[in-house]
Amino acid sequence: MTLQWPEAMAVALVVPLFLYFYLACIRQRRAAAHRHASMYAHSTGLTAAFGVSRHLPLLLFLASLTVLSVALARPHVSTTLFAVRGTAVLVVDVSISMKADDAPPTRLAQSQAQARDFVARYADRLRIGLVSFAGNVIAEAEPTTHREALFTAIDRLAARPGTAIGSGITTALGMIFPEADIATLVRETGDTAARAGGGSGASSQPIGSLAGSRSDAVIVLVSDGASALGPAPRDAARLAAALGVRIHTVGVGSTEGRTMQVNGWNMRVQLDEGVLEEIAAATGGQYFHASTVDWPRIVDSIRPQWPQPPTNTEITALFAAASALLAVAGASASLLAAKRIL
Repeated sequence: MTLQWPEAMAVALVVPLFLYFYLACIRQRRAAAHRHASMYAHSTGLTAAFGVSRHLPLLLFLASLTVLSVALARPHVSTTLFAVRGTAVLVVDVSISMKADDAPPTRLAQSQAQARDFVARYADRLRIGLVSFAGNVIAEAEPTTHREALFTAIDRLAARPGTAIGSGITTALGMIFPEADIATLVRETGDTAARAGGGSGASSQPIGSLAGSRSDAVIVLVSDGASALGPAPRDAARLAAALGVRIHTVGVGSTEGRTMQVNGWNMRVQLDEGVLEEIAAATGGQYFHASTVDWPRIVDSIRPQWPQPPTNTEITALFAAASALLAVAGASASLLAAKRIL
């Protein structure tokens, strides 16, 4: 056990000081009792006055104070948590092109239906997170098993301008690795690719042998493949591969596409399967079209680590609760023995 604020343990020094003065008072009372033995010879309260039960309330209060001093120091213990669930982060494209109707009723509506289907099937087996991206990224729901919260988050998805697939992927990685500086890592990944002469168009082959090595978490990217903002999708895929996280991609729409009118302009939007296939291949994942997505195959690739690495857990609340219980026990004992609190 480690203490975050060990100096707070100084409060416990009050306990031996108080105990010393208490014992000194008892010795004085006993000496006075012996000097006036004739006065107390017929008293029936002498034994009770110096019996163990008379001191029990104080001992309980001192124990409460000692435990409280440990709580003030904010104790932590190293614990090994056994994972019973893996993690899947759904990354959903909500760019304007997702309003196209070549995936009836719209690409976005079909993506929402796919996401709801996934949550309905697997929220009891997996911790599921939700990220939406367009020109900006929103972490809609941190990984959870709360099915209704996920349904609510999915239902509120709405189309926004811009598209940044890379930012969506890096935000999902941030959910999987909450303590990592993902922004710095993706920047370093892009610099490495540029030095290799590839820039954002470099090969999508995995970095080293880590691709897909992390079996307890995956990212499921649901998109039509177009991206114009944020980190390059290939750089984000490289980082995911370096961290061992598979990205399974789900394409929505048709390769023929649709012509949409956006702010008075006609825009042709098509499903770019090449980008999605490249992302999946770079990370050891698989590409599916929304019409043929194989959820069981994706979920079967998630195998929780057993056990997980030790984590540092704060147990202040346990000591605070124990201190409160000892204080209540001391007050109760005092009321029973002396009809008063201490």
